[in-house]
Amino acid sequence: MINKVGIHDSILQKTEEPNTLLMRQLMAMAKAKCLILQIPNGNNYDQVLKIIWHTLSSDSEIAPGTTSIEGLVGPHDALIILDRIISSDLKRSQHLN
Repeated sequence: MINKVGIHDSILQKTEEPNTLLMRQLMAMAKAKCLILQIPNGNNYDQVLKIIWHTLSSDSEIAPGTTSIEGLVGPHDALIILDRIISSDLKRSQHLN
């Protein structure tokens, strides 16, 4: 049986921009380090994104990556990329359940 999610991930990685791939890697590192155990729910999603970005930027191993992304696309677009990664991860996890 072919793993559809694995194929999707492979195709996704080939089509994603480098900044999106870097953000995906940073999020994976943050999850592995237990910096982000789950995405908090709240009425002010912009504030939640800023808190997550601050958490990533405060970690000494992840901060160079956040600086790179922010330097290439700017602080507002960095949050947009972060939002896209979180949204796609949530959709993927809901699909698997």
